Amino acid sequence: MAKRRKSRLTLPKNKTSASRPIPKHGDPAGPTTKEWEEMKSYRSFVVKDQDDQPHTFTMNYYTIILPEGLQPDDPLDHHEYWVGKIKDIRSRDDDPSEVWVKVQWLWSAQEVSEQKKAFDYKNHGKMERFLSNMYDYVHSSCFQGLVEVLEYAESNIKQATIGDETFYYRYRYDHESREITPKPVATCFCGVLYNPDTSSIMHHCPRDKCCKSYHVSCLRKANWVEQNQNSKSTRNKAIYTTPGVAPRELQLERTLPSSSVRASQKPVNLDVDGVPSTDAPAPQPPSHKRGRGRPRKASKSANQSEEGIEFDNHKLIPEPLLALARSPMVKGVGSNLPRDTGGVVGNVPFVARAREIVASVVQNRETLPEDWERLLCLPGEGAGSRLEAWFAQDEGFVCPSCGGAV
Repeated sequence: MAKRRKSRLTLPKNKTSASRPIPKHGDPAGPTTKEWEEMKSYRSFVVKDQDDQPHTFTMNYYTIILPEGLQPDDPLDHHEYWVGKIKDIRSRDDDPSEVWVKVQWLWSAQEVSEQKKAFDYKNHGKMERFLSNMYDYVHSSCFQGLVEVLEYAESNIKQATIGDETFYYRYRYDHESREITPKPVATCFCGVLYNPDTSSIMHHCPRDKCCKSYHVSCLRKANWVEQNQNSKSTRNKAIYTTPGVAPRELQLERTLPSSSVRASQKPVNLDVDGVPSTDAPAPQPPSHKRGRGRPRKASKSANQSEEGIEFDNHKLIPEPLLALARSPMVKGVGSNLPRDTGGVVGNVPFVARAREIVASVVQNRETLPEDWERLLCLPGEGAGSRLEAWFAQDEGFVCPSCGGAV
């Protein structure tokens, strides 16, 4: 995301900040629709700051705009700026002081609630915006800088990371019909929407039939914890091995959008230490019935079986990568994950990519990519650049929808 400049852009004389009243909108000094059609078009425009440094604004980029009634020197937090997308740039008579920009507005949740009275803005983050179908002509002097605005699709487990100071949008808002699309729907059974600023830690199930997130507090209260046959009380207790199913860490590693719970829980051969065993039983001679039919094929040894191949190939996976693949997918406030680079999406995209890489080696017997660290798409700097920073604690939760490990 573009960082805020120390020097703020200045307004020329007789110019004010952008005006955006509701529902009638637009700067009174701005061009009419007919006048706009006759004005000369440009691909970009330049505004100088107080240090006389030029800043270029280009078509189809997102920008922050000084709100109505404020001056460039007024103190303003980053999330308090108006956000818009530059759709067109034109000028009156080639006059550089008369450059106007057609802006598509992105509304804050609080602005939506001012028009849509039944809407509760408290379910949405301060950096969250709603992409609207409302446009205005805004004078070029009101623009304060370019910013990154990312679309956040909660169903996209390989979503780009969104830090605490990055604008994002999940929904679109029709200011005429006052409809929000898609309709905001909570995935946790408590019915509360995910708010990246306030929601407690949530565990995510990436399976295609689920693709839902659940609050840790809700999972604990409803006792959605893997059951232990040897214990009468399992509340809040993580169980890592259950007779008849694969170890829990292996279940997490196998949990991908296309995987079934049954496949992820497929039991494995364990040695006395609980480690996958690659010892092969002695090969048996082929047997066949006398007089008819084909001879039966010899049974496969463990290292020739699907399980045996899987265990051998696990040894090819670097321990940090395997640990990330076996980490629960989590997001929300209260986790130990870096907030500055993954505050909105959590570790979900990194764990998803790690599981795909591991599956390609273990299940598909492909060669481990030499650039596997790059393929994880970790943030390039800060605490989030360390792979270990995205490990999450496993408390033994299971998905209320499919029953798989989360």
